[in-house]
Amino acid sequence: MSRRPSSASALPWIGTLACLLLLVLAAWYWWRPGRPEPRLEAPEEAVAAFYSGLAALAVDERELAIDQFRRAVALAPEEPAIWANLGLAELRAGQMEGAGKDLAQAASLAPTHGEVRFFQGLLESRKGNPAEAIRHFGDVIRLNPGHLQGRYSIVKEIQRRGEEGKNDEISRLWEEMLELRPANLAILLEMARQAAETGHRQRLDRAVLGLSKQAKNWPDQAQKAFEMLEKAAGDKDVTAARVRALVLRNLLVRTYEFRRDLAEVHTPPENPGAPLERFIILATPPVETAEPDMALGFQIELFPEPAATAQNRQNSGAGAGRVTDEAGRSKTGSGGTPETPEKPSGGSREAPKQAGRPVTVSKEAS
Repeated sequence: MSRRPSSASALPWIGTLACLLLLVLAAWYWWRPGRPEPRLEAPEEAVAAFYSGLAALAVDERELAIDQFRRAVALAPEEPAIWANLGLAELRAGQMEGAGKDLAQAASLAPTHGEVRFFQGLLESRKGNPAEAIRHFGDVIRLNPGHLQGRYSIVKEIQRRGEEGKNDEISRLWEEMLELRPANLAILLEMARQAAETGHRQRLDRAVLGLSKQAKNWPDQAQKAFEMLEKAAGDKDVTAARVRALVLRNLLVRTYEFRRDLAEVHTPPENPGAPLERFIILATPPVETAEPDMALGFQIELFPEPAATAQNRQNSGAGAGRVTDEAGRSKTGSGGTPETPEKPSGGSREAPKQAGRPVTVSKEAS
């Protein structure tokens, strides 16, 4: 007769299986795709140097920014944002070799960060390597599909190279940018010019339609220029439309709206790129404000006038030009108007004042 295993003898096996299941679940949670990376607190001195470097870049103090970012990277070498900003500051300062090394280090620490790749593209463009620049800008778009400046930079690099047969690619990039920002003036004007240049009437009509929705807010000259562009597009005169688009852009380039929209897609050549303002790996410390001091108050208090100031005001004000007699009394003319001292005649001169009483003496003729 066989014996059935008791429930007490099965308990250790159940416990072992439960522990193994928990270990498997923990391993899956830790190694699952897309899990957040562990974030560590950045050293306070590194944080201070990082934001000091950002402040220096904001006022175009490039050498100071480089010094601060180098100090920060020495304290927190695992943070790619510091390396990226250091490379950007060196790029702006013309230190191409150092910028290349530091941006490569940032890319190795954050290989999927699009802005780091964008900085690398700006560096290659500045060095005159359009093929490498386009490769980096292409990586930017793959990593961040909504990156406007990456697309705009590719367009400018293709136009700079003057490659034939690239009009379709440029048109596609303008279409993508317009999908992302349908009311952007800079995109609409460039798209209109490029469509007129390549004879793409449908794309030209679309750009003119987008511009027409904003034309009523433009200066008078710009409105007249737009009417001429609209007429050229309606007449299917692409040559005239190209010229009118350029004229309209030159008139709008001074407006706030155009400069704002251009900044969305293009960075100025003298200060390329926008520095990273937050850490990528390390935890950015929270901003903590002090509690308000509700007992703090203000009281307006009038300070007594200094004696010297009062005396100077008195001498230059009511007492100026007053004539007194020998007793020191003020002398007045008709109507109570104070008399002014008369200039001495040829044989008289004014003697030095004694005790505040001017005395006029006569000089007898010899």
